[in-house]
Amino acid sequence: MERRVKSTRNAVKQNRSRLSDMSSRLKINGFFSSGVTLLDNEDFEFSQLDIDEDYSTSSVTKLGIQMTFQVSDDINVTGQLVAKGVDNYDVEAEWAYLSWDMTENFTARIGRQRTPYYLLSEYLDVGYAYPWTRPPIEMYSLPLNNTDGLAFLYDFNVADWNFGTHVYVGEAFGDVESLGGSFRLQNRGITFTAETGSWTLRLGYSNSEVKVASIVSGGSGEELLQGINGIDGVGGLKASIDTINANAALLGLDPIASIDKLPLDGIQTDYMSAAFTYDNGSLLVIGELSNLAVEDFIQPAGDGGYLMVGYRFGKWMPHITYSRFYTDSDNDKQVQDYIDAAVAAPGALGAVTRVGALAQGVPPAQAEALASAAIGNAVSGAEDLANGLAPLIQEQASITLGVVYDINSRVKAKFDVTKYDSFGEYNNYTIDPVSGAVSSTDLDGYGRFGLTDDGKASTANLDSSTTIYTFAIDAVF
Repeated sequence: MERRVKSTRNAVKQNRSRLSDMSSRLKINGFFSSGVTLLDNEDFEFSQLDIDEDYSTSSVTKLGIQMTFQVSDDINVTGQLVAKGVDNYDVEAEWAYLSWDMTENFTARIGRQRTPYYLLSEYLDVGYAYPWTRPPIEMYSLPLNNTDGLAFLYDFNVADWNFGTHVYVGEAFGDVESLGGSFRLQNRGITFTAETGSWTLRLGYSNSEVKVASIVSGGSGEELLQGINGIDGVGGLKASIDTINANAALLGLDPIASIDKLPLDGIQTDYMSAAFTYDNGSLLVIGELSNLAVEDFIQPAGDGGYLMVGYRFGKWMPHITYSRFYTDSDNDKQVQDYIDAAVAAPGALGAVTRVGALAQGVPPAQAEALASAAIGNAVSGAEDLANGLAPLIQEQASITLGVVYDINSRVKAKFDVTKYDSFGEYNNYTIDPVSGAVSSTDLDGYGRFGLTDDGKASTANLDSSTTIYTFAIDAVF
């Protein structure tokens, strides 16, 4: 009995030792944000963050837990679980990777990691880590943040400079709400950072090959694909133009510009960014620029950026930020080519019908009636497609005035007022149902925002700006 008791005591001591060792190798951190936000315009909404004219707490509230376990002297496992109000508080694994310090300066990672698109990527969900209640939406708007794959990080020093490189490859999944679809990406990229004194400089590049994974039935993405590609290769703008041009060639008529089908895979994207930070303890200046290019697919792509200046007075830091986004000329031309093809199709169809009927000996009045009927049948779909594409040519700017108060070393209170304007204009197209003649009127744009039912009902009289007010408490623990 004594031997058994002694053996049991030894086993308990060993278990306690193991538990103590495990506890010393496990590090747990977390972050929390909550608050309230609202938008002052009943015509606009920013559904990506659940912001409209009714006050919302879900757009601000989130909780994250990060755990790092030291497996050995040079191997760690890191996981980060995050629940966000905008995602109905569903818990998602934002990080889940193993890191191996192969040398003092070289580290390899495998698993789910934050894709380093932005200056703030590593702590994008940690509101405490940046001065705003949310980063500028003109810049921070890509539909995915994580990559599942491999990454290699190398750090080195030269004199007073610290340099770092981050190379990664993997796959990612994301949703584009404006197009009602989800996407799978084969992702690869590199970032380069340099730090000295109060300065941090950063350059980044990412290339992705995108595949459309799913399209919401009845959504805007399905309407776009069906309008251009048709259903199972039948119908759609592409097939209609090809048929019109084939008949035009037989009749000696000039063809109209052809278009390509929108692909469902093999879509290429390139994302480039540059950023800097200056922080001397009192003055904080942050600037960032980016360009998103998308080949062979229609998605608002272009240039975004911001410049923020803040100054600390004890526990207070007021700040101001100017931010801007606009779709660039490559994007606008790609969208406009499809619009031009859509609005030209009814008139071209009418001309082919008219000349074809006359060639078969149909009396002129009857041929004209047949042409008008053909135009009338094509007008509705052509107008819907053109007017659905037109808002994809976008621009907007914003000015944010905010203040941060350090409640203590782990908790901050923030208040932001952001005015969005410079939305520009886009065209609304009308096609004469008899002649096929095209006319257009300018409508006020709405940038990266969406329209509420009230906004859609008053498209011709939209307010030229909107303002978002946000109060938040951010904490780390």
